[in-house]
Amino acid sequence: MNDRRILFFADASSVHTRRWVREMSARGYEAIVATRRPANVTGAKDVIALRPGSDGAGWFLALPEVRRLARRLAPRWVHGHYVTSYGLWAAASGVRPVVLTAWGSDILVTPRESAFMRRVVGWTLRRAALVTADSRDMLEEISRYKPRAVCEEVLWGADTELFRPAQGTAHDGGFEVISVRNWEPNYNIDVILKGFAGFLRAPSPIGRSDSGACSSSARRSSSIPASSTASPSRSGRPTTRRRPSGTGSGCSRCSTAI
Repeated sequence: MNDRRILFFADASSVHTRRWVREMSARGYEAIVATRRPANVTGAKDVIALRPGSDGAGWFLALPEVRRLARRLAPRWVHGHYVTSYGLWAAASGVRPVVLTAWGSDILVTPRESAFMRRVVGWTLRRAALVTADSRDMLEEISRYKPRAVCEEVLWGADTELFRPAQGTAHDGGFEVISVRNWEPNYNIDVILKGFAGFLRAPSPIGRSDSGACSSSARRSSSIPASSTASPSRSGRPTTRRRPSGTGSGCSRCSTAI
């Protein structure tokens, strides 16, 4: 076993994969990516194509090859991105511990479309030692499968050295909100529009201190131990928000800081 080797099962063409690999490489780990969509990944020692394509059956037909690869590479950890596909590979690889990262539809959409996929998701999650997701909604949905894993909300920060108001920018007291999601029903763009329409119609803006919203938010945050939350990221690197103390060790009781 190589104690500094991480085997990623992930889409090599995804920016998320590239960020994780880049960060682990920067921390001194050897990162290898096994993927159905090979692409150059900066920081990866190797990118290995396994059954390239996108057919659903391929995820299951590739399992013997996945196990052989994992035995040959003998990584310290495996990290599967997207529970219903690469996460399955990680869980079935035979390597422990398993880290899983959920990205959205693998938890919120696909399992609701098929009883078989619900069983796959449950089987996969219950073999993980750590599960990460980027929203509380996903962590709450993951908890329904009763995994034994520790669960973490991982937030992607913005590099404030690049993304900040230019010098001399005039501020008129207003602000702009940008949604960068696709125009598909799955992303609820209509909910965002309706929400801001309601915000503009409200007699007292939600963000004003006299509305009570800020003070209640402050009270809610003050109840969380200072050690349980990470500082906002200035580099675009992932940061985590842990569960408040006393909420248990498993995902079935996840509650992340606000």
